[in-house]
Amino acid sequence: MNIFSALLWVIVIVATILQYVLGYFNKKILGSIFPIVFTFFLIILFFKGKDPNFFQSVVVFIIGNIGLIGYFISGNNKRKKKIEKEMNIMKAKDISRKK
Repeated sequence: MNIFSALLWVIVIVATILQYVLGYFNKKILGSIFPIVFTFFLIILFFKGKDPNFFQSVVVFIIGNIGLIGYFISGNNKRKKKIEKEMNIMKAKDISRKK
């Protein structure tokens, strides 16, 4: 594995982790940066001739963006479940005090 592909894998892993974290903290504008950069990168590669197969390019585009958006939504759902759990605990404590 050469240094470029290793660096590319590190960037992909960091981007997916950041997507999850941005989803958890509900940063929608920042969470849209990685899918836009990914799309822009694929368009540049396609028109520069580095990836000439159209079908493969479309499949990578769809799977990559679904993955990035999925990680964002996953982080967002985790935060919502945590808030809902905390609210249920607070409601239970409030009901027990009224008796």
